[in-house]
Amino acid sequence: MTPSTPALPVPVQSSHWNPTPAELRDRIASQHGALPTATGTYSITTRVKSRIPEATFILPGTDGRAKGPHLSAEMASRIRRAQDEHLSTKEVFVLDGLIGGSSPLQGRVRLIADASYPHLAAMQQILHFPTWQEVDPTLPPCTVIVTPDCAAPGIPGGKAVLVDLATRTTRILGSDYFGEVKKAGFRHWNAAVYDAGGLALHAGCKVIPTGGDEATVLVIGMSGTGKTTTTFADVHGSLPVQDDFVGLLPGGTVIAGENGCFAKVTGLDPKQEPAVHAAALHKDTLFENVALDASGMPDFQDDSLSDNGRATFSLASLPAVRDARTIEPVGTIVILNRSSTILPAIARCTSVEGAAYFMLGETEGTAAGGVTEDGKFLHVPGTNPFFPYPDALQGNRFREIVTGMDCSILLCNTGSIGGPAGNERKKMTIATSTACIAGAVDGTISWTRDPDFGYDTAVSCPGVEDGELLAPLALYARTGRSAAYSETVTMLLHERRATLGRYPGLDRDLQAALDGH
Repeated sequence: MTPSTPALPVPVQSSHWNPTPAELRDRIASQHGALPTATGTYSITTRVKSRIPEATFILPGTDGRAKGPHLSAEMASRIRRAQDEHLSTKEVFVLDGLIGGSSPLQGRVRLIADASYPHLAAMQQILHFPTWQEVDPTLPPCTVIVTPDCAAPGIPGGKAVLVDLATRTTRILGSDYFGEVKKAGFRHWNAAVYDAGGLALHAGCKVIPTGGDEATVLVIGMSGTGKTTTTFADVHGSLPVQDDFVGLLPGGTVIAGENGCFAKVTGLDPKQEPAVHAAALHKDTLFENVALDASGMPDFQDDSLSDNGRATFSLASLPAVRDARTIEPVGTIVILNRSSTILPAIARCTSVEGAAYFMLGETEGTAAGGVTEDGKFLHVPGTNPFFPYPDALQGNRFREIVTGMDCSILLCNTGSIGGPAGNERKKMTIATSTACIAGAVDGTISWTRDPDFGYDTAVSCPGVEDGELLAPLALYARTGRSAAYSETVTMLLHERRATLGRYPGLDRDLQAALDGH
């Protein structure tokens, strides 16, 4: 370590600071589980295939705010000591980068990762904005420390994520899954954006040409529910701005979170998602848990390694993209819900209704969230499991921001209608969702007020020929299940009201947003 190199907060045997992409690729070539692809890159098979939310612990910040589950100070200290002892015999990569691009809310991130797992640093390098030149050097960086081979003492399974808001440090033990590293920096950025008066959203962003103008659209949704697909789907020649995280400021200004994408590619169809497919096959793209065919090409239809196979690529690898600094304020917010019962393809909400549905965060979980979420019906406020403060704060802030904006708030079902297996069901396709968003932005949807839920539903929408997708009651009535539809309405309203009542500090009008229905 040279005298000019900053001191690390943990003891290590040796450190390699800010390696080049070529240096990291050379190290990946000899990494255990790394297979060379015919595209000139690598697919790394990891032991851990998804995030570990059940073992993610958030410690309070200097103001005492934190979201559970909680960990005792004694247990947290044991975990820190174990990781420090482990690192004292290890070489590490130290990688510096930015979240938030060139915005005033840039976040410095320093990754300290066991050098035996070079793919973690290489993927982070692709996603982060690379320069620190415009950042106040006196501001402390967020630090992410990763040791895949170190077990967390006292934690079942030995895997743990320890988020210390007071020191802006996240420690990851026992996991070699890159998605855990990526999201670690975003938890701290969530806190920074909130403290600055905005709100970080687990959302994609796109611009859609409309007439002689263009609309800026945010797509909010849990991992695996169609957020990336919806963001990249072509609507009138739309262009993606950001795939996974944005900062939303009062007035509708958008801040791009990262310089690349960590996209789920299992099942990726080049006809349905040509832009993502093209970027995934770029020579600089790195893969996690993506199987290769006999010729060495990534096989996105083979889920034998994982149904959460991922590709990490730069925004520059996409055929075209828009810079967040050049777009108009947000005009449309789409909240995705991977449902399977009676939610229509599209619904339009008032600002308070939209804030309530944002807070409800309803969706059916996928493998991206780990075994504790896959296949289960979830309520994740804001569909953002990375907001580190009490959830009522993000619900109130969302309402505050959207109330001051001229924007439409839409609910979009990316799942199906019809209910449990054994009944006639209809799947929502990418084409259906794309047509609905296009119709909402263009103003070509004919709306009517839903008598049960109060939001507007579509009577008709250009490009959607099956009216039952727009009005699920028609499907239930045609198949003799009108009573089942009514029972589902009663169940959902009861559950939604009860869920909104669980969050201390949530604004009263949000808690009561569904009471009139």
